[in-house]
Amino acid sequence: MTGVVQWGLAFVCRLQGRPSAAESIPITSNPNYHEACVVTPPAAAYWSYWHATGAGTTWTYSSYGASNRNVVPGGFEGWSFSLNKTATSNPPPGVTPNNPAVSPNNPTVNLSVDDLDRKINLGQSTSLTWTSTNATSLTAFSVTPATGGGSWSGALAVPGGTKTITPTAKGTYTYTISATGTGGTVYNTATLTVQ
Repeated sequence: MTGVVQWGLAFVCRLQGRPSAAESIPITSNPNYHEACVVTPPAAAYWSYWHATGAGTTWTYSSYGASNRNVVPGGFEGWSFSLNKTATSNPPPGVTPNNPAVSPNNPTVNLSVDDLDRKINLGQSTSLTWTSTNATSLTAFSVTPATGGGSWSGALAVPGGTKTITPTAKGTYTYTISATGTGGTVYNTATLTVQ
């Protein structure tokens, strides 16, 4: 896996060497485009990133990169090269994302930091975004270390939402979210570095 110079692995430009720097990618606006992996790949030629809970057979397109997501237990991550497609016509991965061990009633939850590189400077704010399935309640469970990471506690909107975080000290903070449903309680985390 190769990321771009600008964002690191927040934007993946190559998987297993494809497309290579010498490979022509026939995008509509430039039939001889070559991916240099310096800046964000064009919307007409990039590796689209997908995720699935494992409880069904459907992939969900991710608007966040892999470095901003955590895989849900029993879930899947997938990649598909999108050539001259749109956000609604990107092809999902060609594998069915079903895990027989995952009950369709189990809750799932994902927590993401909205900054691409998961880093901000002290004094800045960022947002945490969460999504869930089969959850009857969501809770901002904890932040570690307990001080300096900003306010992250209490009930959260179901099935998803966004909350602004303003850390008060430098450090690396781990935010934990819990999701409870008829199938039990699960947790997920996101990490933010404050410089």
